[in-house]
Amino acid sequence: MPSTATQAIERVNRQWEDETSNLVASHESFGDVSRHVEEEASDSGSPIVAEYTALGGDDTLKDMTNFSAPELDALWALVDLGVMITWTQGRGCMPSVSWKDALFNTLTVLKHYDTWQQHAIDVNIGMSTLEKMVHRVIQTI
Repeated sequence: MPSTATQAIERVNRQWEDETSNLVASHESFGDVSRHVEEEASDSGSPIVAEYTALGGDDTLKDMTNFSAPELDALWALVDLGVMITWTQGRGCMPSVSWKDALFNTLTVLKHYDTWQQHAIDVNIGMSTLEKMVHRVIQTI
């Protein structure tokens, strides 16, 4: 049976109220845990992410990648193990950019349409290095 516009709006409003109450309950239950995770997040192994976080905190990361620090850490945790092995393979030397910084740079490049040169200037990496790194991250994921 087809619904009317009024019924659809009422259904969406009920869903919105349910979602809002779920978010409030979740925040009450897990707010302390999420704040602890945010405070304990350490980016010492990823200097580019640490620099952007130090400049503007979580808002800067969201502006650059559309992900907050906890969301970026969760995304990192999903791909960390499999990609770390691939990222460290090569000619026997450690990559100059950490994998987490490479992921951050890739997300930034995908979000902001700009030239490779401008993105390379933003993160202080050579243009061809940045381009190869972003392609490698996309290929690996």
